[in-house]
Order: sequence, then C-alpha cells, then structure tokens
Amino acid sequence: MGADREGGARRTPARAVAYVACGAVLLTGCASMPDHGDLRGFESTPRQDTQVRVFAVPPSEDALPPQIVQGFLEALTSDDLNYETAKQYLTDRARKSWHPQRSTTVLANAPGIEVDWAVNKEERDTFAFLLTGTRVATVDAEQSYAPAGGNYSQQVQLKRDRKSGQWRIDRLPEGIVLGQSDFQRNYMSVNKYYLAANSASGASSQLAAVADPVYVRQRVDPTTQVVRSLLEGPTSWLDPAVLSSFPTGTRLAKTGDPLTPDEHNKLTVPLNDKAARVGLAKCNEMAAQVLFTLQDLTPAVDEVELRAGGAELCSLDTDGATAVATRGPVRSPEYLYFLDDEQRVVRIRSGSKTAGAEPVPGPLGEGTKSLRSVAVSRDERTAAGVSLNGAELYVARMEPGAQLGEPVLVSQGKTEGDRLTTPSWDAQGNLWIADRDPARARLLLLQAG
Repeated sequence: MGADREGGARRTPARAVAYVACGAVLLTGCASMPDHGDLRGFESTPRQDTQVRVFAVPPSEDALPPQIVQGFLEALTSDDLNYETAKQYLTDRARKSWHPQRSTTVLANAPGIEVDWAVNKEERDTFAFLLTGTRVATVDAEQSYAPAGGNYSQQVQLKRDRKSGQWRIDRLPEGIVLGQSDFQRNYMSVNKYYLAANSASGASSQLAAVADPVYVRQRVDPTTQVVRSLLEGPTSWLDPAVLSSFPTGTRLAKTGDPLTPDEHNKLTVPLNDKAARVGLAKCNEMAAQVLFTLQDLTPAVDEVELRAGGAELCSLDTDGATAVATRGPVRSPEYLYFLDDEQRVVRIRSGSKTAGAEPVPGPLGEGTKSLRSVAVSRDERTAAGVSLNGAELYVARMEPGAQLGEPVLVSQGKTEGDRLTTPSWDAQGNLWIADRDPARARLLLLQAG
C-alpha cells in the first residue's frame, strides 16, 4: 500500500481548516457560516517513523463546523486508547451510538471533506458534510482485513448547541475512516493461533497451531488487544477448521490493567471464572496459543502464566509450547515476500539492509497474472496467488521456466468480497483457502498445494 501523498509536508493543524471554509470571512471574524463555495479535504499524515506517537487535540470552544470535522478525523489517527478525544467532537447522542471498534474503512488518501449543499438549507443550527474517497480495504469487527474497492461517500451532520453555541457532530458513519498512510502507521498485522488436529504421513494425530491474521493498533497496548482478540475466538473464515482450547465465554478478568511482561519476560494473564476449572493439559494448550500469538510483539514474552479465580492454572515457556503443538519449521525464511505495485510477487533477502526488491523466479514474478494476495510455501519453492478480482487461485513453482497453467480453484462469487480469501500454507506443505461465495461458502484444503 502506498502513502497518501508524496513529499515531506507536515499535517496541517485542525484549526487551519477554518481558513478554507471561511475564506475572506475569517479575516473579519467569521461571524456567519458560508452559503456558497466548497471545502477541500486536507491530506493525511505522511508516513512517519513507527516510534512517533500522535496525540489528539480536543475541540476549541469557538470551533466552526469545518474545524470540528477535520479535528475529529485527526483524532481518529492518534494513539488515543479508547478514542476519548475523538468523542469530544460528538454530541451526547452520537457518542452513545458510535462504535469505533466495529469497522475500519481504509481509503487511498485522507478522507475528502465536501459541503453537502443538498442538506444545508435554511436551518442555521445544523450543517452537513460528505466524507469522500476511494476504498482500498476494510477491517471488520473481527479485526480481519479484506481488500475493497469503489467510491466512499458518507454524510456527517453537525448540530449547534443553542445554549453554548458550540458545534458538535451529531450523526456520523459507524466505525473509523482514515487514509492508507495513517492505517500503515497506526495498525499492524498479528497472527492469532488456534489449534487443529494434524495427522501427516500416517503419524498419530497431534495438535497444529494455525495462524489467523488480524490487525491491531500497534501503539495502543497491542499485547492486551491481541490477547483479548484471541479469547474472542477465530475469525469467521477460519472458525470451521480450528478449535480454541479456552472454554466458551473466557475473557480477561476485569482488572483494568494492561498486560505487560515482567523483567523476566513472563506475562501473567488473569482470566475470568469461565477458565477456573480447566485441567493442566487443557491449560497448557491455552498458554501455547497465547505464546504463539505474542511471538512477534514487543516487549518479548518467553513465558505465560494463566490465572483464574485467584489461583495459578498453569505456566508454560516457549519450549513447552513447542511440545504442545507444532507450528511449522524452526528455521527463519531466506526471503521476505510481498506484492509490488504491479501486482506481481517480489522478494527481499531476510535481514537485508537495502530496500530493493526483485521479482521471484517463475510466472508469478513475471507479472503473467495480476494478483491481489499471495502466500509462499514454507520451503520457499512454491507460491499461491489469488487473482486481482479474487476469483481464481493459481499455484506455481518459483523457479526459472516454470509455467502458470490453469487456475486450481475458481470462485463463482458475484463480487470481490464474496470470492477467495488470502491463501495459507501449513507446516506439511498443504494449502488452505476459503471461498466466501454465499451460495457455496467453504474452507478448502489442497494437499501438497
């Protein structure tokens, strides 16, 4: 995903937006709302260093409707834990009905802001704008990411309190809307892990840890976020194929404290009473799920202790988690793989300090077929890619002279959102993918790809 704009210009402060809305009227005190013209949207923050924290700014007492809308959008891109500052831009009614965790809409650029002249008539205590843009992705209530397309246009209505004279947003779209560069800065992909029975080569059944990718806000207590998401269960597409060892209804105990490992990298996870009666074997499976899920987060977690009902249930380190469930090969990948802006598979060597990427050998690196998602097998010899429209799955060897061939799977879904998910390889070289066609929804396993 690209940045919202080129160049290094800094974000325009929210209060500067009033100049766009009021024009020359602002120079004379901006005593009345404009009755003609347009309001142009500002670009969102350029890509920043991931360690930079962004703090939201509450509305000023004399803020005009354009400033309220722009300030609210700015607050959505901040590191505010529960969007408390963003909620200050809302009326009491809107604050009660707005649920930011239910969805995130990612636009190609920062949301455009246009005056909705069709609504703004004679009423002087209300004002409406349209948030506009081009969708590139959505993150749903399960924190599952999906590419999206089409135009975005949603109304925001403001209301002026007759006593205080202050403007606040009274109606707004549900969830979060932000530009692509702010999404890249604010969110990170994390794999939750669930368990599935795995029998390979005639061996007795054993547990395999299966990854379930979700997106969380990377500087807003990601450890607590992802553990809470793990306890809520797998996303819909993976749910039919895996199990969670946590008893139904298990949640974090209501201590209000963030989950933070101690100086020995040990994380204590307090659970509610739903987990109080689990046996040691089941508890070890639960702890293994937590350890696998937290493996790539910072600070590091090397041991997990689960507690419920005021007592320790079990404690498990990384070696113990590996004994509970398999999670693929131990060796690190030789390359990191991704899609470039030409929708072809490219790679960079792991640990490389250069930014250059090279196309992978074979048809998926040659751009023979434009792709929307890709997965590379653990032995790094084969890649599986979903076509740009989400309908076809292709599998090809990553070697010179390899041929693409016909798609190994075709979805009959009528829209991109009703077609194929991102593919995934397991430790035995099998390929997993879900077809979201409402007429024939299914999770598929292609043995040996």
